[in-house]
Amino acid sequence: MLKRVFVELGFIECGGIVAAAAAAEAEKVGIQEFLNGVGKGVETHIPKIEAEIGDFEKLLVTRTLRLKKLGIPCKHA
Repeated sequence: MLKRVFVELGFIECGGIVAAAAAAEAEKVGIQEFLNGVGKGVETHIPKIEAEIGDFEKLLVTRTLRLKKLGIPCKHA
């Protein structure tokens, strides 16, 4: 009974763990939305990053050293 209620509410069971099923709709995110979500002051660098890098997909593959050369402080993990 409880399992049926979870399924009706959009939950799934996987190996005894119950988790909410995520909607399969993707939302396009740009550099500005991503950096605003990160917070910590990085949103002040939005114009520089948009001018130098261009789009969000390129930002994801940009190396830390390139960001540092642009004057954007970042931690090397």
